[in-house]
Amino acid sequence: MTGRRDEERLGAVMREVENKLLFESVADTVRRAILNGDFRPGERLNEVSISRTLNLSRGPIREALRQLEQEGMITLVPQRGARVAEVDQREALAALAIRELLETMAAEELCQVITLKQIDHLRGVTERMRRAERDREFVELVSLDFQFHRDLLSIASTDTARRTWTILSGKLMMFQSIGDRTFAQSFSVSDSHWPIIDALENGDAKRFRRTMIGHIEENRSSVLGFPEPSAEDDD
Repeated sequence: MTGRRDEERLGAVMREVENKLLFESVADTVRRAILNGDFRPGERLNEVSISRTLNLSRGPIREALRQLEQEGMITLVPQRGARVAEVDQREALAALAIRELLETMAAEELCQVITLKQIDHLRGVTERMRRAERDREFVELVSLDFQFHRDLLSIASTDTARRTWTILSGKLMMFQSIGDRTFAQSFSVSDSHWPIIDALENGDAKRFRRTMIGHIEENRSSVLGFPEPSAEDDD
């Protein structure tokens, strides 16, 4: 009897793990489609269609959509379903102002505590960005750009700062995807990260702060062409 109970418990745990892995995979698939522009801001996400396309039950699809809602990448409205979050200028500028504060507020501490291993890690991420640019892997480029700043923030930040970043993560990725696409038409996204690494390597907090503000300003200038806030489409 004990062996059977153990098997039943293990089976329940495994089903929970499988479901978690499924919804995370679905969330990643939909997230990448949004970043790639396959789903546009304001576009409805059909749960049944996604379920059929991925050949999955609707349970993991719902969990994935809830995850993306928590990230701010989509909105869920009762009786109306899911839509990709709208992108407007006011929302983008507000999020980027918060991002600038989060990424520069601990500049002195960051330059004091960052290790050579952590700097090498950021170099590696930047080099992978360069390869993604070369291979025209745009979603990979955006993901690595986001990883660079997330990993940098994790080195010397408060729990509150990390939680705030997590709450904004979905929309920050959307703004970065649009900003990177615009920036990449004339410049190298990966090259724009080397001055940040150089300031960190030299332990120069003032230069790091100045460089980071300029870096985020590049993203800010790209969102000035976003539409002003408008009423949600009732379709």
